[in-house]
Amino acid sequence: MLNVITDRLPRIMPVFRFAAAMGLSIGMVFVVSMALMVASMIGGVRSMDLTFEIAEPAGQPGVRDGSAVYGTNVQHGITCSDASAAMGDGHWWIRCKFAAEEIAFGTDYLESRGLTLGRTVANIVIRPIGGAWVHYLVAAVLAVILGLAWSWRDRQRWRRELQWIGAHRKTAIVALLLPAAASYCLATITYLMMGATSSSSGTAFPAAREYLLPMFIAIVLVAPVLEELLHRGLIFDLLSRRVGAIAASGIGTVLFVGMHFVGASGQLEPIRLVSLLTFSLAMYVVRVRLNSLILCVLAHMALNLIGFAAIAFAASA
Repeated sequence: MLNVITDRLPRIMPVFRFAAAMGLSIGMVFVVSMALMVASMIGGVRSMDLTFEIAEPAGQPGVRDGSAVYGTNVQHGITCSDASAAMGDGHWWIRCKFAAEEIAFGTDYLESRGLTLGRTVANIVIRPIGGAWVHYLVAAVLAVILGLAWSWRDRQRWRRELQWIGAHRKTAIVALLLPAAASYCLATITYLMMGATSSSSGTAFPAAREYLLPMFIAIVLVAPVLEELLHRGLIFDLLSRRVGAIAASGIGTVLFVGMHFVGASGQLEPIRLVSLLTFSLAMYVVRVRLNSLILCVLAHMALNLIGFAAIAFAASA
């Protein structure tokens, strides 16, 4: 359907046709991201469970004097406790639970008590009060729209892919494992080359057990379906017809990585960047060589399932 729009432009204007395709691609990424963001905010006040790294007082390493924020503050509806022992990295951490519209409420509260925040926020759990059903409903509608748009010209694409996977099971299994293996291997090598000093060490910080089900739905089910339909589906088909599969894979990778860093606070995390780049490029190899979007969705689910399993294990421990 999107190709029909851009194909109507004069064929003697390939630059403008490519620019239109790029504009549509960026626009789709923006619309999907904003739709999910707005859906997650519809509930208004959200439940926050955050662990903040507190900078040590100058010249006084090892000082643990945050008693001014420990316990429950009825007026602000915020509960804080010392989480240094739980994090176990020798730094000073404070875990706060509260209901607010944004994280800034917690950071402002800690700073108002004379504490200087570090550069890291971990153990992050944010969800709308009353559940995230609006978010899942919007995600389901987006998935249906993207799926219909991707198969607009060829209604048998899904069936053919399923038949191919059934006839080439061994190849399909390798394709499922390749992106996750490549991503974790290069991320591990990057971590070791940096001397294990990165603030993003890949540690799975524990999440409260009551948040595991919504996290599973969001991480393992919702995200892979939407992201693959968007990036390896619509955007790849749109760009590959203009600039070829290799260039389309490169541009798509930039959009994929950028989507994951939009709105992210703090400094750029090298390990996460390497992991996302490697994973995206490996997924495009699967998409181009096997011409299967379903395998991309399943491979993405496999990668996210590994990450979720680490979170769940940390929670149970």
